[in-house]
Amino acid sequence: MNRILNICKIIDQWGWAYYFIAKEQQRYSRHHISYVRIADIFNRINNLDIDVIYLPCPDIAPLAVIDKLIGICKQRGIKIIAAYGGEIPIKYSSADLIVTISPQTYRLALELYKNTIPTIFLPESVDTNYFVNNSVNKNRFQVGWAGSYRRPLKRTHLLKKLNYPVKIQCDRQFYENKTAQAMLDFYKSIDCLVLVSRSECIPRVVLEAMSCNLPVISTNVGALKLLLGKNYIIHTNPEDLVVTELNKKLQMLQNSFQLRKEVGRRNRKYIENYFSWYKNQEIWDNVFDSLMVKGYKKIIQLNDEFINQLHIKDSFLELSKKSNTLYTMEFILKLLNNTKVFFWLLEESCLDCIRYQHLKLKPQTLNIGVRSLKEREKIANYLVDYYHFTYKQGIITNGNIRVIIKIENQSNTKVMSLQETIINVPCPVVRYLANLYGTDWRNYGIK
Repeated sequence: MNRILNICKIIDQWGWAYYFIAKEQQRYSRHHISYVRIADIFNRINNLDIDVIYLPCPDIAPLAVIDKLIGICKQRGIKIIAAYGGEIPIKYSSADLIVTISPQTYRLALELYKNTIPTIFLPESVDTNYFVNNSVNKNRFQVGWAGSYRRPLKRTHLLKKLNYPVKIQCDRQFYENKTAQAMLDFYKSIDCLVLVSRSECIPRVVLEAMSCNLPVISTNVGALKLLLGKNYIIHTNPEDLVVTELNKKLQMLQNSFQLRKEVGRRNRKYIENYFSWYKNQEIWDNVFDSLMVKGYKKIIQLNDEFINQLHIKDSFLELSKKSNTLYTMEFILKLLNNTKVFFWLLEESCLDCIRYQHLKLKPQTLNIGVRSLKEREKIANYLVDYYHFTYKQGIITNGNIRVIIKIENQSNTKVMSLQETIINVPCPVVRYLANLYGTDWRNYGIK
């Protein structure tokens, strides 16, 4: 197909990840790629000439906003690529193609859509011509970390426990025409990047650091096994072990300048081979072309060819069999059944309940009902130990959501407060959520 297509990528903020991804794709695509903030799209969409619109994640806006945008695109004949940038089990109402950027999200999407919409794995990449760092400082060993410092899942409190001072990069200035120069300068000022998160997808900072010839050490989360050598992946829990292993790896790198150079060269070459826009944008462009003519067989072929690349296939297959169980429906249902919970609504499940009732809300308080004090303590300790909630007097919180655990008798419905709106959620919630997700609740031994 020789036609130049107009691809519109939806972003959340100026100067943030989706913005930089769109800017980098502009440099290498043979098509015309533009970007519009989700907050501005309805004011601009009627004035834009769009062939394909790209939604990066189903939680980039409230579901009602996403559904409205999809409806407008359908009316105008605009092709819709709906992507998953994380393990978020929210189902798009409609799309022409589902794109996932990590093995775990690929598995999640296959479960959500069950072959109703073509689904592929096509990861985001980095500009390897921009993120270049050819200087390696023999007389320095500076450890660095970059990201959203205050997000609990990043576990930045662990950085203070390391034997090495850590340089922090946390730039949250949002404005149009922002460049990535600050990040490039940061990578040039450090000698190793560390990641101590308890959950990730496929972190952009890791791709950029690897492109800059840097060693990276990370907890075993998300798709990091797809990126790093096995010697630079450490356990995710418990936290004391994370600190101990990370200090050992850092000391090993500090003691050997030659090792730092070798690991850095390996990382740079790996990104050039598999995660560079210079190479991968052609695949994206071919997907855009095929989508316009409904060439789904060609799109699946492109997907298979990418996965089958040397060094990618085995790691991909291993990771795609696993998923962050905190966010999978199977885990929720099994936990419900095993702990005899009468009603349970995690944040993501609540979003589906809201969508089901056509409400434009997001819960702040979630309720769990159990039969006994023992069951209450079991769930509370689980969330505290594995997901670092705080727990006091029956209330668990992670700073954003309050979870109230109560000992109650079984009832037919549970009244649940979502901000200022009250909805009745049928009990048992296991069956209710299973029906929403199109899952046979009897598979979980529920009577």
